[in-house]
Amino acid sequence: MQNLIKAEFMRIRKDKTSLIGLIVVLGLTVVNALITILFQKVFSNESMPPVMLDGITSLQMAFLNGNTTFIMVIISAILVVKEFNQHTIRQKIIYGHSRRNIYLSTLLVVLVYSIIVLVISALLNMALMSAAFGFSNSSVDHSFNLIFYSIGIGILFYLANIVFSSFVSFFMKSTGASIAIIIGVSFLFSILAVSLTPFMKDNSFVTFFNKINPNYMITLILQTDKVVIEDMLYAVISSLSYISLMTVGGIYLFQKSDIK
Repeated sequence: MQNLIKAEFMRIRKDKTSLIGLIVVLGLTVVNALITILFQKVFSNESMPPVMLDGITSLQMAFLNGNTTFIMVIISAILVVKEFNQHTIRQKIIYGHSRRNIYLSTLLVVLVYSIIVLVISALLNMALMSAAFGFSNSSVDHSFNLIFYSIGIGILFYLANIVFSSFVSFFMKSTGASIAIIIGVSFLFSILAVSLTPFMKDNSFVTFFNKINPNYMITLILQTDKVVIEDMLYAVISSLSYISLMTVGGIYLFQKSDIK
């Protein structure tokens, strides 16, 4: 297992796809930050006062950034499928490594890489916004419990998305098909989060379903100004359940699949 992990880290470090993913995410982070700063500095006026996004607040928002997640699930899918296209998976099996260890080592390294990209992006966003609005603006009421809660839940949902991307990629073994399924499922969850929200007060099942929907929970966290224990438990338990089920399911399907 240790040798597999070392080999995976070496492969990702040499793969241009991982570098491209980092560059795209950081580039998008810079563009978004500059647009936000421009809007706040130039277009805000008395009728439209600026929304202060200091360094601390921007750090919180960065971990809930759907753009970073969207890019990284695609990059993760490409990295995993490359293992099949380059026959790396087949070679590992021939060398006697178990499919379980192959799956877990690949998943672990992709997760570590994805987290590194997320953290670098978040720190860059914080640095840019701190330069424009200060690290901690006195006009912004910070709730550090909410900030830590947002960052923690953001990371969990982010990891769940990467695990899902790897799960689909191991099963489909095709970049195009994997990306199509990932985008389709994400779009479906977004549509459900919006369309079911009006019915939550009258239907307990709809409420439960939406609260285990990552897209709805992230929107809820972005709109709230306090930590709600019930929502936190929904978010933590659902995200950990997704990660566990997709990991176990991915290993099972991989063990049953044919490798050419």
